[in-house]
Amino acid sequence: MIVLIVTLALAVGSQAQICCVPAQWEGTEGTIIAVSQNDTADPMIVTGAISVAYDATNKRVAATLYMSTGGYNGNVGVILNYAQGIQYTVSGNNCTRTPLGAFVPNCIPSDAKLQRSSYMGPPSNKMMINSYTYMRGPLEVGVTVTANTCVPVGEVVNGQTANEFVIQSVGFSNITPGISKADSFTPPSSCLNSPLVQANLIPMQGRLLRRYLDLLP
Repeated sequence: MIVLIVTLALAVGSQAQICCVPAQWEGTEGTIIAVSQNDTADPMIVTGAISVAYDATNKRVAATLYMSTGGYNGNVGVILNYAQGIQYTVSGNNCTRTPLGAFVPNCIPSDAKLQRSSYMGPPSNKMMINSYTYMRGPLEVGVTVTANTCVPVGEVVNGQTANEFVIQSVGFSNITPGISKADSFTPPSSCLNSPLVQANLIPMQGRLLRRYLDLLP
């Protein structure tokens, strides 16, 4: 939303919507992704936790991903500033700037099918949730949000794109309204003069994060 935050699976553009996530929120996303190519027997597994700040009001998203895949463990920071049309990807001492398209809010489309309504927590203090499914191109998306406020709770994405089969599960936690740290959206000074490249030139860990952001709410 996710995304991330950051062109995420809930993003549906200008079409009608069932609901949209809150305009400003912060939280944590735990995720596991499996990507299998047609000519490989073993999938690539990526696990991670993402600290997210989502600000639709000012058309920006900030995320820090702590991830593990194969023998690689590390973190990647991303700032998506749609007002500037620039994504900043920070990995270690390296910073890359990548062009961005238009901002698309994270929403559940009107053609999503309600699968069930339920609740979380004890009956005396329950939180109502709705679970929906819909297609986003070749990907099937299952997403759960709070019934009254559309706060993300969980998501599963699966399907085949090009020669890859992808399945991803995401859980959301510690969601709080508003933006508590505005400086989360300020890139390091070293980024300001970094080269502007296309997305396919971002280092490996940056591409993995980009894939994650492209799939998620």
